[in-house]
Amino acid sequence: MLTFIRAVLFAVIAWIIGRALARLTFGGAGRASGERSSAAEAPAPGGPEQLVKDPVCGVCLPEGRALRVATAEGPVFFCSDECRRAHSERAVSS
Repeated sequence: MLTFIRAVLFAVIAWIIGRALARLTFGGAGRASGERSSAAEAPAPGGPEQLVKDPVCGVCLPEGRALRVATAEGPVFFCSDECRRAHSERAVSS
């Protein structure tokens, strides 16, 4: 009987540790399964949005969330105003 209780206790502890690791790894802490954390994660009504890459830091983000700057070579996208300023400072110093 003691062996059975140990096995059940071990299984429960393993399950708890597994759930904790899954929440840490996949960002599910504090949410019910399938629940979205914000409206920003909702899929776009017209389909998936194209990702663009910030030329300064290399971050990829949806085009709708990026800062767009029109240049002679075409549009350039930035993740933040800081990266946009850094890019313009590089262009001026070149």
